[in-house]
Amino acid sequence: MMKKGSLDFAILIVTVLLTLFGLVMVFSASYYISQQTKDTQGTFFLFKQLTGAAIGIVALIGASYIPYKKYNNLLVPGLLLLISLIFLVIVLFVDKKNDVNRFLNIGGVSFQPSELGRIAVIFFIAWWVPHHGEEIRSKSLKICFFKGLKGPLIVTLGIAGMILLGSNLSMAGSTIMIALVMLLVAGVGWKPFSIMLSSGISLGALFAISVPYRFARLLVFLDPWKYINDGKDSGYQLVQSLYALGNGGLFGVGLGNSRQKLLYLPYAESDFILSIIGEELGFLGLCALVLAFWVLIWRGMLVAAKAPD
Repeated sequence: MMKKGSLDFAILIVTVLLTLFGLVMVFSASYYISQQTKDTQGTFFLFKQLTGAAIGIVALIGASYIPYKKYNNLLVPGLLLLISLIFLVIVLFVDKKNDVNRFLNIGGVSFQPSELGRIAVIFFIAWWVPHHGEEIRSKSLKICFFKGLKGPLIVTLGIAGMILLGSNLSMAGSTIMIALVMLLVAGVGWKPFSIMLSSGISLGALFAISVPYRFARLLVFLDPWKYINDGKDSGYQLVQSLYALGNGGLFGVGLGNSRQKLLYLPYAESDFILSIIGEELGFLGLCALVLAFWVLIWRGMLVAAKAPD
């Protein structure tokens, strides 16, 4: 629970600034496409972002008044895992978009069940580690894997597998990476960690090359210009994003003056908004943004390092 004097103002200030900056840039990047496809006022994506920010602020304030020891109960990660699995099953039966099953829309709010699944994995490992710390840090591979790592491996691979069924390899991979980092911090030995890491990389490579469109996306990433006229315009989005960054130069073309957001760059308001930020605010603007995130990460690490348990 938040106590007087315990608030980290650096985290709060950077979070507020990043939220406000996100609102400004989403509006800038989406104004034109919103006018063309959603509403004449051009505010569709802005209000969508505002809704997300409002939900986040309410969750932030609410969570600050909940004693963190309340989370040290299997019921919390258990419920999160159950809800995640239900949503991950439901999303498999919705219409695919760009060859993947990713989004659900409930009450007008669109979200990815995989994000909830990732949070459930984090909560579960955070609950598991204090109860099985000695087994996790055991030098015996048998004890380490079959007692210490049994729960995290089953839950992580289960959630990642469900995400993968929706053809979302990147999200499944990032879920596994988060779990590996948490276990490394928990003190798992380098030998079992190396086994898990090499197994994860091997599985990721296997899944990437086993499905044609995944392998094709990797090839496009390596040389987007080669695939810009391949009949599917596979490299078009990446090339346009690079044009945006190149056009921004050192100082940018000015807030609101991006050319690529005028229907040249697909998903300029979401997946590729960094390119619009680079075009409008330049390399220095991107550096300032990265610095803000590094401050957030640094302060978060300090808070974690000072945690009593």
